[in-house]
Amino acid sequence: MAGRTPRWYSKDMERKIVITGASSEIGLAIAKRLAAPGDELLLQYRSRPQACEELAGQYPGSRAVKVDLTDPRELADFCALLEGTDILVNAAAVTRTGLLPDLSPVDIGAMLAVNIRALTEICAAVIPS
Repeated sequence: MAGRTPRWYSKDMERKIVITGASSEIGLAIAKRLAAPGDELLLQYRSRPQACEELAGQYPGSRAVKVDLTDPRELADFCALLEGTDILVNAAAVTRTGLLPDLSPVDIGAMLAVNIRALTEICAAVIPS
């Protein structure tokens, strides 16, 4: 790739940028850093919509979507929106601290659902496009 600028790197073209966990500090910071005029942003959040909605409002065609990535139906609906994605940033994550014997099955299930299943399904939905 020496001497060639990858398509995703150029800010001189319209791009579809998808960011999961966009309401987190890191997700929002990445979104602000990547976004350029003409880009279409799809900002996924689970909570704290205000910052995502404000940022999406600055880019025509962009939107913030509330998606519970632990819910298989919501995840499938979200994946259906990903066609034509140029840049994907997976910033969504679920963490629980403590010793494994102290974590509840619900906590473990949420971590697996978001950190493995959702990540894998979202990547699979983007890669063919």
